[in-house]
Amino acid sequence: MPHNTERLGDLLDSLLPVLVERLHETGLGEIEIERDGAIVRVRAEDRGAPIASTPAPAAPRGGTPAAAAAPSVADDRRHPVRSTAVGFVKLAPDIHVGGKVAKGSLVATVDVLGVAVEVRADHGGIVAKLRCATGDPVEYGQELFLVESVGEVKA
Repeated sequence: MPHNTERLGDLLDSLLPVLVERLHETGLGEIEIERDGAIVRVRAEDRGAPIASTPAPAAPRGGTPAAAAAPSVADDRRHPVRSTAVGFVKLAPDIHVGGKVAKGSLVATVDVLGVAVEVRADHGGIVAKLRCATGDPVEYGQELFLVESVGEVKA
């Protein structure tokens, strides 16, 4: 049995990032694939909710601002990873949409005048959206990417 479990784990590791990326790119609600008798299904959390947060509409002249939409369950599970310094970012090699992130792991460095300043993940999960690429200039506190917690929901 360990051999089958190991094969399933390898299958998931190779397919999951690709399926998550395709789900995001296509806007589909669900993707399912069968390989070697195993079925892998990836489903979007909330098909009606936008993936990226959008600013609230501007207030009409002399009026009050429009109410912002309530956050979805997916928004509650998405956590930004932010830059710890001003400089040029270098993402860790395993940081890509669909990549796994462990809480506390080194996910990037920011080069500040030749000194690498570490960026660590405050939450574990799967990379849901990249906001920058290696080599991009970043500001302190700038969002680098979003991590979506898996199997963890805020109460």
